[in-house]
Amino acid sequence: MHIERLTSGILSICGILTSATIIYSIWKTYCVKADVNTAEAQTNIIGSTIYIPIDSLFKINGLEPDMVDTLNTSFRFICYIDSSSCSTCTITKARIWDGIVALTRKHNVDVQPIFILHASSFKAKNLIAAVNSSRIKYDIYLDTLGLFQRSNKWVTQYETHVVLINKNHEIVFMGDPTQSEITQNEYFNFIEN
Repeated sequence: MHIERLTSGILSICGILTSATIIYSIWKTYCVKADVNTAEAQTNIIGSTIYIPIDSLFKINGLEPDMVDTLNTSFRFICYIDSSSCSTCTITKARIWDGIVALTRKHNVDVQPIFILHASSFKAKNLIAAVNSSRIKYDIYLDTLGLFQRSNKWVTQYETHVVLINKNHEIVFMGDPTQSEITQNEYFNFIEN
């Protein structure tokens, strides 16, 4: 009887480890996109003003009770995740931004990532539950109508949907420093200058 319990316990642990390995493999294969940060995109996008349809976004969580403009930071990363991307993967990796924010603050520059997730109303309930259980400290907004993408045409032109904006909503850098070391180095070179 004791051996049966022990065997059952070992099989349960093996099943959990196998499940975790499978989930990680799926995440790595389908959810991690390569960062495409071309010189052409930088040239065409830098200096453009981004529009955030404040009244149409549903805030899931975050530090501030109000919308983006209430954040008292020099810069904000706008991380847009469209409906074809894996939103829950983005939520899972959101903690990677902690390191970027901490390193940026060492340069005496405040930065705050803000996530805008485009998902259908059908997927919204599960997405909200995932965000709430993740305890992410960054602002996350849900855009079920796709207004952010329609208001910012660059989103459909480039694979990279992460931009750094200043207080005037002007794009000053394009690229996701959490996705590649090259983009991270470019970002910190930008911050230093």
